[in-house]
Amino acid sequence: MLLKKQEKGGIISALYNSSNVLASEYDAANNSLTVTFKVGSRYKYNGVTNADYTKFELDESQGIILNSHIKKYPFEKLTAIDAKLLNEEAATIKDTAAKQVVNDKKDKLIVTLKSAVSLSGSDVPLGLTQDDVDTMFNDSLEKLQTQITEFLTP
Repeated sequence: MLLKKQEKGGIISALYNSSNVLASEYDAANNSLTVTFKVGSRYKYNGVTNADYTKFELDESQGIILNSHIKKYPFEKLTAIDAKLLNEEAATIKDTAAKQVVNDKKDKLIVTLKSAVSLSGSDVPLGLTQDDVDTMFNDSLEKLQTQITEFLTP
């Protein structure tokens, strides 16, 4: 899964959340794709079409597309790199995204809880019956229960 993408001077650099593939660089002018693996090994595939690169970049599994669409192209093994910094950057991006998901769920919980609390024990608003308020309160509690379950489920 794509974590980060940058384009500069016709070169598309990408960082992935994949079990083996760490990063790639696609040179659209030369139709070459350099793939960097988590262990630092690198391969350059020549003649990669834009369509195949796009499949590789956007798919949920870069490994599957690498095997089914990219490995058919001529390649050369490049000098391995120390991938420590790239791996750390990918981990930071994944951690930040995970924290954002938790914060978003927490914010939804707070809004729903405030709604339920504001309905409990309040005077019946003009134009509503007590049954209306009770129904709204019960709906808020059910929604809150669902959101708590979603919050607690990784």
